[in-house]
Amino acid sequence: MSTAALLPQAAFPGAMFSDVAQRELAKLTHARKLEIISEKLYDERANQIIQREFSGSDKPHQSSWIPFHLQGYSDFFILLDPDVAGAGVRVSCIDDQQARDEATVPIPAAWRLPEGAGYHYFRCLGAEPESEIPVPQHFTEACSAIGACLLPPAISTLYTGAINRAKSDNRGIRIVLRVHKDLADIPWEAARFEDRHLCTQIKSPIVREPIAPLAKRKIELKIPVKILALVSQPQGHGKLEVELEKAAIKEAFADMLQSNTVEIRWLEKTPGLSQIQALALALKGNNVFHFIGHGRYNRQAHTGELLFEKADGQPDPVPATDLAQILEDAGIRFAFLNACESGATTGPGALPDVLVRAGIDTVVGMRRRIADDAACSLAKAFYSFLCSGFPIEAALSSARRQLQLELRERDPNRCDWVDAIVYSQALDGWLIRR
Repeated sequence: MSTAALLPQAAFPGAMFSDVAQRELAKLTHARKLEIISEKLYDERANQIIQREFSGSDKPHQSSWIPFHLQGYSDFFILLDPDVAGAGVRVSCIDDQQARDEATVPIPAAWRLPEGAGYHYFRCLGAEPESEIPVPQHFTEACSAIGACLLPPAISTLYTGAINRAKSDNRGIRIVLRVHKDLADIPWEAARFEDRHLCTQIKSPIVREPIAPLAKRKIELKIPVKILALVSQPQGHGKLEVELEKAAIKEAFADMLQSNTVEIRWLEKTPGLSQIQALALALKGNNVFHFIGHGRYNRQAHTGELLFEKADGQPDPVPATDLAQILEDAGIRFAFLNACESGATTGPGALPDVLVRAGIDTVVGMRRRIADDAACSLAKAFYSFLCSGFPIEAALSSARRQLQLELRERDPNRCDWVDAIVYSQALDGWLIRR
């Protein structure tokens, strides 16, 4: 089937693509074609976008990713607090023009834990009680219920107005959530609004922000961007497909590595030192930290932990506050924690929240256990979009969407594409500008 046959002709009547553009479009995977269609990039500007990206070259730009096409974002703040009775959520918002509104919405009883203290992450996504596998036919309905809580009528009216204003300026709306600790378990990122998952939309990425954020700053880094990556596989824990993820990251950064725009160093084991000791010594001078390994939320200590290796290879659980001090002291600006429960938000002490409050501008983590294939695909897609000039929040939204489409072809019952979470206190998410 030709590329043209896969694309909605009505969306770009009369568009004519160069021979080079046609050849490059033909190289895209079926999933990527579906992704482009779902994002509706093929509007009246599509021909200019494709011509500009591919004309005069037989080599696709940045591995054939569509370039970021928005001028930036305006923030739409949503504050989520328990209502006085504890049976609902008080939703307050501030739009891009400082207009405010609020509403109180009941929370479905099915979301609650049996003991009534908190919420069950998987029940919120449509799983049966005590199950960690959402029922496919319930998933969409559950996400729509989350969307109804996040954007009730009074709030959605302001949100729709903000989206329309942003669209006229070729901008997007960044949904910034400030969530009370008692509501943090609810997967607000899964919200569906007007038949779309907000967390997969470039025009409306979702980020979480600490309740009491620090002074904001831009995250844009000087060239070369220096990334320190670490793999931790302590004894007694499952082996990970490390080489696949390392190869995927290298492929994503291929052009930037060649042009010396980015430097990546993989931290090797140092005899006689634990990994956390070696990390503390090696971090200085780097901007970005990428972790591949195991994580968990310690429910007794109420803190997130990453499992590093001791000098003898035994597990060394490092709590969020200790990791935050090490990363902040070294001047790390962005951390990608590709590990199970590295973004779990059960009460205080969630890794991303602690790290951001300590001064790390932006942190990406995972809400629950993540399979190797999903972790690898998500990292590759995220960094590929980042290298194409996407800000972090848009790169993560696009990576979620890419993973969603990949899983749809392999196993449509999986919904772990929704589990990545981003915390930020940055003015914007541009790590690398193109």
